[in-house]
Amino acid sequence: MAIGLAALLGYRFPHNFNQPYRAASLRDFWRRWHISLSSWLRDYLYVPLGGSRHGLKRLCFALTVTMLLGGLWHGAGWTFIVWGALHGALLCLNHAWFAFRKKMSLPKIPKPIAIGMTFFAVLIGWVFFRAHDFHTAKTMLASMFGFNGWSGWP
Repeated sequence: MAIGLAALLGYRFPHNFNQPYRAASLRDFWRRWHISLSSWLRDYLYVPLGGSRHGLKRLCFALTVTMLLGGLWHGAGWTFIVWGALHGALLCLNHAWFAFRKKMSLPKIPKPIAIGMTFFAVLIGWVFFRAHDFHTAKTMLASMFGFNGWSGWP
């Protein structure tokens, strides 16, 4: 309603989400998710930290610090820090995989599988983002994988 009302008054807001759960990689997810926040993190943290201009090690350092600070921006709890660290590590892994795949001339992962892998990784991250503490996160993860409260077939 706010976007519609603003449009009636002549304001145009930038597009902020672009079907992020259809992303085929974590890099793609962050290009689609919360575009205004992602752009700010990129412009004011990632690029000044060296970005992708100085090799894979520096890129991973910049990504990890950026995502850790992004986690802290959302909240000052350890679960937010883990969420940021998880995304930083997965983004580093994603960049390393793309470089390795290119160097070895390996084929792309089929898109439906890549989307499923990305969705799974993001889903695990949301557990830490949402949980109040690690015990809650552990309980949520155990429940997601059928290890908590599941008694088998009737």
